[in-house]
Amino acid sequence: MPRLLILTLGFEERFAFRMLTRYGLDRGDHILLLTGKLVEKTMKAITMIEEFIKKYFLGEIKITYHEIDLSNFSNAVSSIREILSRYIPKYNKIILNLSGGMRVLILATYTSILLLHELLRDKDVVLEVEFEDGSQLVKIPSQLPQTLMNLPKLTSERFEVLKALGTVKEATIRELAKITNKDETTIRRHIQHLQELNLVSIVKERPQKYALTQLGLMLISS
Repeated sequence: MPRLLILTLGFEERFAFRMLTRYGLDRGDHILLLTGKLVEKTMKAITMIEEFIKKYFLGEIKITYHEIDLSNFSNAVSSIREILSRYIPKYNKIILNLSGGMRVLILATYTSILLLHELLRDKDVVLEVEFEDGSQLVKIPSQLPQTLMNLPKLTSERFEVLKALGTVKEATIRELAKITNKDETTIRRHIQHLQELNLVSIVKERPQKYALTQLGLMLISS
């Protein structure tokens, strides 16, 4: 199944090479490069990527690039959001690498992803960033954009349940009801909402037990 591979690009192509080698390329895949001002060094990096693809990958691989005006952050986010909105609906698998390019380009691209959370809801999304020296690859939870945009739904009572669950690592509805001094129906309703926010997941059946997800742990540790 064709994939959309999105990369932020600066003057160096090494991040792109590592990403393309890591995932490989198949016929129908589309590489989308987001760059700042198209200066000579940037065009050289794009040419190197194009030559790399022709040399090591067979099949019909499409590559496009877009120059983003980064002088105004809001305008940059709007531009990237509009560009991504054109491509994302065509693909079910989205891989986004935020390792290359200026920091403002990376921030604007990620902000755009946050704002496009509804468009990405049913997609298979990978968000990643590499260390500068390439020694480690860090995966960003793909549910994070949706969770952040839905945080207003996290009422004080639901946050109380979240914190209570964090103190015991895992618990049943009945156990959480005792800890919070609330009835089980209320706890069950709150847990359902917390699952929808990707903050809680089922970790054991019979009896059914719940635990915080990585996003849930991240939220209560602040």
